[in-house]
Amino acid sequence: MIEQSNSIGALAGALAAAAPNMRDARKDRANPHLKNRYATLEAVLDAVRDVLAAQGIAVTQGVSAAQGVVTVTTQLSHSSGEWMRSSLTLPVPAGKGISEVQALGSTVTYGRRYGLAAMCGVGAEERDDDDGDVGRGVKPPAEKPAEKPAQKPRHESEPSKHHESWTDAERSRFCAALRDVGHSYDDVAARLEAKGSPRPSAMTQAQRSSIVAKLRAEAAGGPAEAR
Repeated sequence: MIEQSNSIGALAGALAAAAPNMRDARKDRANPHLKNRYATLEAVLDAVRDVLAAQGIAVTQGVSAAQGVVTVTTQLSHSSGEWMRSSLTLPVPAGKGISEVQALGSTVTYGRRYGLAAMCGVGAEERDDDDGDVGRGVKPPAEKPAEKPAQKPRHESEPSKHHESWTDAERSRFCAALRDVGHSYDDVAARLEAKGSPRPSAMTQAQRSSIVAKLRAEAAGGPAEAR
């Protein structure tokens, strides 16, 4: 159910203005079990955040947890003071070989990703994925045998793990620094993956800062390249 402020005329107009520039989230992660690709929370945020901000709309997502369930509330707030929000409640499954904290974090990520995509009307991969399986507590369905795929680089065939320094604040700082030099997270991640390097989220903060410095030099005409 969607809740809203007493009036949403200005917010509705801003959303209508943002809609032509909204794009579906890029499927930036490979699932090694189902051999498919899906859009991460980062990809959904990259797809909508700047477009909404240009129309005076901010995105906030609150989380509450109690008695084995997590509720993620996604709110769109307009500069006029108008707002609309929707909540998604999911169970936190036990077991599956991970700790309670890991299960909670995966469920929150799943709820944020799909809650945000739904509120903004952008497309995202709907099939089961790593955090999706945890969020719903289901086992991936068996698939028919398929032709053996071409061997992929190790960083594509194995789950990508974020470095401990990759917090929400660090992600926002890094993406903002990339925009300052005319790049997006997807652009830089693709360049790194093409050379067999890990994604920025798997690097240390010092390595990410080095990438930004090289891109700044590149933008200024120097012989720099993200690596």
